[in-house]
Amino acid sequence: LAEPQIPVTGTWDDNDFGEGEAQGNDYDCLASSQAEFVHHMSVPESDPRHPAQGDGQRFGVYGSHMFARPGPTAASAGGGGGGANGIHVINLDARSHRSPTLTTRGVPCEGAFSTMLGDEQWAWLEQELLTKKSTIKVIASGTPILPPTTRERTITDHCAYDGPGGTFDGANEAIGEGLKFTGTKYEGWGEIPQDRTRLLRLVQKSMNAGMAKRVVFLSGEQHWGELMAMKIPEDAEEEEGAAQVVYEVTASGIDQNWIEDVDNSHRVRVRSADSRGDGFYDKECNFPFVSEGVAYNDCADVFDSGMPACATRTSSDNSAADGQWGNCLPAEQELVPRDRQRYSLENKCADSYHFTCSAQANFGTMVVDWEAETITLSIRTPHHNSPMASEITVDI
Repeated sequence: LAEPQIPVTGTWDDNDFGEGEAQGNDYDCLASSQAEFVHHMSVPESDPRHPAQGDGQRFGVYGSHMFARPGPTAASAGGGGGGANGIHVINLDARSHRSPTLTTRGVPCEGAFSTMLGDEQWAWLEQELLTKKSTIKVIASGTPILPPTTRERTITDHCAYDGPGGTFDGANEAIGEGLKFTGTKYEGWGEIPQDRTRLLRLVQKSMNAGMAKRVVFLSGEQHWGELMAMKIPEDAEEEEGAAQVVYEVTASGIDQNWIEDVDNSHRVRVRSADSRGDGFYDKECNFPFVSEGVAYNDCADVFDSGMPACATRTSSDNSAADGQWGNCLPAEQELVPRDRQRYSLENKCADSYHFTCSAQANFGTMVVDWEAETITLSIRTPHHNSPMASEITVDI
């Protein structure tokens, strides 16, 4: 074997777990699927997930690993030097315990009691996030976490929906996501917003308790690649505390592209714009854009709005599409500054620079530079002229 040996870890999603999309705790072959996972990942018999544990076996493939920071030994865990807890990897199992998500599957729904993780996994996760200190926490999930509940599906199709003003609506409103916010219409935590908000608030609480400086989500399932950032709003009423920014990389490496315009209110944007002054900044500025014969590579006082604005859709010659413009979010309010982003123009959909949809394959990467105290998240497309499809760098 190569030296040093590189540990391999992970979790699963629908096609690894069962027969396909939307399956969860109603799947008939949970035990045999877990046994296959344990074999494939070379999980030792001493691990609680292994069938060798008998009656004490953990139900589900969730688990965690702690990796030390390189360099001279630190005085305390998470203290910043080598030997401290550098990266805490938490693999969630969002399949084994997951409630039915869509009424169209014909499986009995659980309404407000719907869950992504189940009680035992939630208790375990709280211990991981609130008692183990590290510089960075990486939380892996088979399905995306940050995309909000889709608005492309009839809301009553969601099993977790419990009526107007219920816990479904309340969970989205609790983190400031009204009806204008939207995400993937495919599988994701947004299908059970009660648990999505619970997870985000728990992460926020962990960060405010000093258990991590940065939290990054890693996910797959969607057959495309994208980079996301979200500010979890302050929670003054509970104990989660101050607002915190979290990030996510979604990627799927199998050779399959997915050419489709998919909205996501939390996708990273080079510059964010609203729609003709409506004040909701979820559009991507298209640069360069040409207006009245002048080319612009940044927001400018155009379109008679009286504010810096940009085109949100352009034609093949970069001319601003008629009526497709918006006022720009002030640069200092962007969660990822423009000068800390890189991207190619290959394989893009939805006029989004950090949404890679048509590559033969895409892979997500995360690189930690302990000396520079930075994290670089990227989507890689090795079969194309531009192997780096999109990338952002954030400070630890």
